[in-house]
Amino acid sequence: MKRFAGLCLLLAGVATTAYAGTAPVSPAASGATLALEGLVSDGTRTTGLALANLAGSAARCGVSLTAADGTALGGVATTVAPRSDRYLKDVFAGLGEVAGARVAVSCDQPFYAFAVIPDRATGNVAVVDPTPAPAKISVGPCSAVSRAVCFDAPGVVHQPTVATPVKRVAFAVPPGVYGRVKMSLDLTVGPWYAPDPAGKHLLYWFVLNKNFDMLGMLYFRGPNANTALARYGIGLTHPQKLKLVRRFTAIPGHTYHCENDLDMAGGVINITVTDKATGQAARLHGAANVRQLPVKSGDRFFIDMGFPENKNPDEVPAYDWIYQNVHIEAVPL
Repeated sequence: MKRFAGLCLLLAGVATTAYAGTAPVSPAASGATLALEGLVSDGTRTTGLALANLAGSAARCGVSLTAADGTALGGVATTVAPRSDRYLKDVFAGLGEVAGARVAVSCDQPFYAFAVIPDRATGNVAVVDPTPAPAKISVGPCSAVSRAVCFDAPGVVHQPTVATPVKRVAFAVPPGVYGRVKMSLDLTVGPWYAPDPAGKHLLYWFVLNKNFDMLGMLYFRGPNANTALARYGIGLTHPQKLKLVRRFTAIPGHTYHCENDLDMAGGVINITVTDKATGQAARLHGAANVRQLPVKSGDRFFIDMGFPENKNPDEVPAYDWIYQNVHIEAVPL
């Protein structure tokens, strides 16, 4: 495989790109974590994982697997010989069908990792590089006089591609009981998905730990539908989630500020979409189904942006849309 040839050159100490059309091979430091997003295993596709040890000593590597909804799928530990590589052929073997999954890799020596997804039906092979992290992710008090906790991932967080259609950001949440959680991000609408422009293009899926506790989820539908569609609900299965819909025409090339304000103590949810160029705003308004959000040690906020292709019939990828400036404010009771 050409990618392995590129890695061999890097292992020999020669700077190189993997092959035309991909990002440069960028080693990760010892102890760092590389995340690979949007991985699959189904009737025709499997996901293989390539690990390269860039050091002169053997590397011990840990691989953790996570489903799209945040559910842990297990993991493996392996050793990679000095200045060599190891290929794990089917990392989701025995787990049934998965889509939009995530693999996180960490080694105790400088290393690199990427995923390979062959499709037996078409003969195509997709290569998934590690997802760049935002420039910085921060968690801390919103101000010296506020009890609210702020979470930030500034700058461009995700721009979906065929290889990486989904991006997840995660924030550890301080334990407590929260009465209001506001999340916002800026979204530049790209081209509508050509095979189904009226399909649901995901702006965000915002949850505490997993889908059961959903603080908000927002889609845009394009031409022939032109709607904004939201789902939400704490402690509800997905069919029980509450739904908000309104007519809305999102314009490709325009940037929108999207705010998901779940005011549980106040009993309401307001989702506001504002065109940053014109100031025009649209609001989806509903009733909160709980009055508070208990958070225990180890709980995390997850935000997914974008959707994988061909997973669900009416949910479509948002290739070349730009997601940036993720911000959360969590207000304790």
